[in-house]
Amino acid sequence: ADAVSSAVRRGDWPAAAADRLSGTMAPEVARVPMAARLCVVTQRHGAIRDWLGEVPATVLRSTNAGRMLRDVRTVLAHVPRATALEFKNNGAALTQDVMGAIATAVGTTLTTLTVAHTDLSNSAVAPLGELVALTQLSLTDRSLDSVSDGALIAVAGRLSRLLRLDLSRNADDAVTDRMITAFAAHHPQLQHVKLASAFGSISDDGIHAVASHCKNLQFLDVSGTDGCITQDAIVEVAKACPQLQHLNVALTGNTMSAAAMTSIAQNCPQLRTL
Repeated sequence: ADAVSSAVRRGDWPAAAADRLSGTMAPEVARVPMAARLCVVTQRHGAIRDWLGEVPATVLRSTNAGRMLRDVRTVLAHVPRATALEFKNNGAALTQDVMGAIATAVGTTLTTLTVAHTDLSNSAVAPLGELVALTQLSLTDRSLDSVSDGALIAVAGRLSRLLRLDLSRNADDAVTDRMITAFAAHHPQLQHVKLASAFGSISDDGIHAVASHCKNLQFLDVSGTDGCITQDAIVEVAKACPQLQHLNVALTGNTMSAAAMTSIAQNCPQLRTL
């Protein structure tokens, strides 16, 4: 660990590119599992310590629940003030015990949680409500297929600082209007909402809730929703959210009228991408 940590300090290893102020690993390190894990180890045993905040998915790769629990405890013992955790392709390894261990260890410091291509359950999402510092939550790529909207609605009511929400690319009925409405109502401060390819159980009602509650919205992605959301709902968002900068309505099954485009342009002077 000292050798690796000293190499970082001397600048003769790619990890030297790590941004120690932001707490992120260098990309060259983060994408290689062994290097990423060594970087974690140096936080407690190396010459340069306690700078890491963001733990990439290459560190916590297990698909076995027992192994994942041990790995999470070990990693968070080395990075006790973790600000971001990322999980990808972990099967059903993120159990209630694992998520509870995360909440216990870093519930007051974790600001970003990303879960993709991983099978969450109702019991596993329950501890998310204990992540009181969370500002960014991303549960994507079929991670919610086995989660009821009631389970996630209960979580929505317990978080207080959420600014960014991504529920993209889940099963047709995994993301519902009730779920979106709950997040919008509990988090009027939301700035970033991504629901790409979340078609099936969402409609204009969910988007109306976002427009009604989230007046500071800057980013909305409803691309790939395949006719579930009409241009009327999009125009309502534009009228209600003047700070909107990015709006993605590709593949929504809509042909935006000239009047709708004009309304969006007039009501969103900060719009950069459409």
